[in-house]
This record gives sequence, C-alpha cells and structure tokens, in this order.
Amino acid sequence: MLNRTSKIISVSIKKLADRLVTKDKLLGVSLAGILGMATGMLLIFYNDIRSPLNHQAIFHEISYDPAAIIRPIVRDSIRELEKRLEQVLSRKIFFEKAEGKKDSVERVNDMVVREKDTIVNALKVYHTYLDYTYRKDTVAFQQLNRALHFPFTPEDIDTMDSTLKEQSAGLTKEVSFIFRPAALDLEIQGRTTFMLKRGSSDVWFITGNSATGMWVLFIVTFCAVCFMVLPVCMQYLTSIKFCYGSHEHRPSYIHIYSWTLGAMLIVLLLMWLTFYDTPPVRDLYILHSLWTSLIGVMLIGYVAGAGCFTGFVYAGYRLDVLYRTAQNQAEAMAAAGDDSAKVALVPQAELKAYHAILRYFNGYFIIAAIILSLLVLCVGALYQAVNQQAFVRLLTDDWGHSPVPQHFIYLYGAVHTIMLLIFYLPTKLSFRTLMKVSAPPAGSPMLKARLKNPINKLGELVIGTLPLLASVIPPLIDFIFPD
Repeated sequence: MLNRTSKIISVSIKKLADRLVTKDKLLGVSLAGILGMATGMLLIFYNDIRSPLNHQAIFHEISYDPAAIIRPIVRDSIRELEKRLEQVLSRKIFFEKAEGKKDSVERVNDMVVREKDTIVNALKVYHTYLDYTYRKDTVAFQQLNRALHFPFTPEDIDTMDSTLKEQSAGLTKEVSFIFRPAALDLEIQGRTTFMLKRGSSDVWFITGNSATGMWVLFIVTFCAVCFMVLPVCMQYLTSIKFCYGSHEHRPSYIHIYSWTLGAMLIVLLLMWLTFYDTPPVRDLYILHSLWTSLIGVMLIGYVAGAGCFTGFVYAGYRLDVLYRTAQNQAEAMAAAGDDSAKVALVPQAELKAYHAILRYFNGYFIIAAIILSLLVLCVGALYQAVNQQAFVRLLTDDWGHSPVPQHFIYLYGAVHTIMLLIFYLPTKLSFRTLMKVSAPPAGSPMLKARLKNPINKLGELVIGTLPLLASVIPPLIDFIFPD
C-alpha cells in the first residue's frame, strides 16, 4: 500500500513538472522563483521559525563602543590636569622646591611656563578625544579606535567562537586594554567587558546594519534565480533533443549531470580542505547558524550550476551526433548517385541545426555565469557586512589586517571563473571544429553570420570572466563609498 501511494505521488509530481516545463513555462518559472525565495529565507531565518514566540533578532555582533571606554578616562585625566594647572599657576609648588636661591624667581617662572605649556597641550588632546566621544561618525570612531589597544589574538577569536557554539545563549569576555592618546607619551591601562549583543528584532538589527540587509537580499535573490534556472534548463534540454531527433545512443542528461555535480562537489570539498580550511567568516561575527546557512546556499548554487554545465556537455554530445549524421547522409546520397545539389543541402540542414543548438548553448553559458557571479556576490556582501562591524574594525586596526580579508573574494571569484571556463571551452572548440568542416557556400548568410565580430568576442570574454568581475564589486563599493 505504501509503495503504491509513493508511486502515485511520484507520477503526479512528474506529470506536474512536465506540464510546467513544456506547457505552462512562465508559470513554472514563476512558481520555481517563489519556491526559491522561500528556501532562501528559510536558510537564513529558520531559527525564527523554530522559536516563533521569541522575537529577538537571530543576528548578533560583539558590542564595542570605544567612546564609552575612553570617555570616563578622559574626564578623569582632564580633572587631574586642571588641578595640576592651578597648582602650577599659583607657583607654590615651585617656590617650595627652589629653597630660597637667588635665581629662584627666574627659575620658577621658566618652570611654570614649560609646565603650563605641557598641561595645556595635554588638555587640548584630551578635549579632542572628549569631543570625539560625543560624535557618531567614522572619523571619530577611527581616532578613538586607534588610541585603544587590546591583546586579542587569532587564538582568542577561535576560543570565543567555540564558546559561542557551546553556549548559544550568549557570550561575555573581560579584556584588558591600553589607552595611548595621540601626541602624548603615556599609557593608561584598564579593563572592559565584551558582550554578544542582539537586536530586539531582525528588522531593528538590519535597520542599523544596512550591509547585513544587503547580504540577506542577495541570498534570497540568489536562491530564487537558482530555482528559476532549473525549469529553463529542462526546456533548453527538450529543445536540443528535438533539433534533429532524440534516439541516438548517447549518455543521458541525468547521467552527465550526476558526474558534473559530483566533480563540482569534489572541488568544493578540496577548497575546504586546502585554502578554505578555516572559514574567515565565523559564527561569532554575525549569525550563530551562519555556516549551516552558507552550506545550504552553496549546495543550491552548485546544483543549479551543474545543470548549466551539463547543458554544455550535452550540447557537445548532440553536436557530435549531428555532425556524424550529416556526414553519413551526404555519403549515402553521393553513393546513390544523387546530384551534387542535393548533397550540398545536407550541410545546410546541418548548419541550421547547429545554430539552433548554439543558441541554447549560449543560453546555458550566460545562465551559468550569472549563477556563479551571484554566488560570488553573496560571499562579497557577507564579507562587507562583517568588515563594517565595530569589533572587526577593532581587530583590523590592532592586527594591521582584517580577520575577514576582502582579497579572499578575488580568489573565490577566480576559482569559479576557472570552473566555468573548464566546462565552456571544450564544447565551444567542438562548435568551431564543426564549422570548419561544414563550411557553407560562399555568399551564404550563414557564412556572413560566422565572420569574426570583435563585439561578440568581447561579450564572450566578459561573460566568461563574470564571476571574477563580480568579486571586485564589494571592495569597489567600499572604496567609492567609504563609511
């Protein structure tokens, strides 16, 4: 009974899928997009659904306010310096040290002037810092952050991240610091506490962290596009099959897809075992379930990308069959003694099918480039959101480099560009080989369409390197629109 029920359900789903792909194309693509959006939102916000009565934001950040740390220190220092200045101007402390020498008055005056200048300069520095503590802009944050120094190490970040995973409710850490005011040769030591801070709701957190909102938007858009791609790929597949017949004994689309997806997942595994062995973006920085969400997003991207890569390979197989069929037809007609005019029509029919498959091949190529570029943009948006957090900027100033380096995005984009070209170039070369063998008559419009066009070549180059170009966008935005 159970087997019969499952069989009925699977047949119903297959019929629905076939109808959406072949008959209701637009509806199928739209429904797939809605499903993709829902999946993207679930991947990020599934903790909200698990605890629907808890309205606290799932996002978090390590609270760090240099103004709150420095303000009491600066006020105490100003108060002490003002007292010291009163003593200096009264000259009492200097007369007591002079011990009645003849030149005591001159010496005291010189000492008063020097001491007064030193105190006044120090007061100016401290008042500048006090002014910074009441301002909420990037310049003020940078000046205050550069004056504070914390003994954080990468090992400390590892420990804090592990502690957060064990104590998912929260995290506190007391840390010593050194305050070094600019232009003053002194150090003031103290201690402060770093705490994990969550917003009262997801809306309030995203409102205060616009880069996080952009990352969420990219994830939802990416998942929607990936789901919309699947019915389009299936439609392209059906069209390729029936360009010239569909009964050749060649590997099936599912067979090629399995090998392609397996190869891509092996590449992903090698990335994690080599240069991506320690993830730069940790759960500590933004989201407790970050890597669970990212793994789901990457798998969706690779599943959709594998569909396009399989389209490359499948088009190549069909092209080979097309070429062999045309050759056999031409040889058979020539052997039967048919006139040369009929034999010449065979390459023309072949060329027509060639251009039909080429359109679908280019469609697969553009879709694959868009998917991988969006994947790179998602990673770039995440890095940008993390690098704008106050705690990460603290580590960047103290370490001299960001714990979430932007240049990793370039490497990520380059890897996916290479992956795209690995599947694209062999099939593209097979198309060119066929065109050399099956040259149409002189003056044919098909021949004119094949003439080298620099704009088309440039377009292919841009599309092929689109994932790499996408990796430049987040750092470029930071450069053009600094905080």
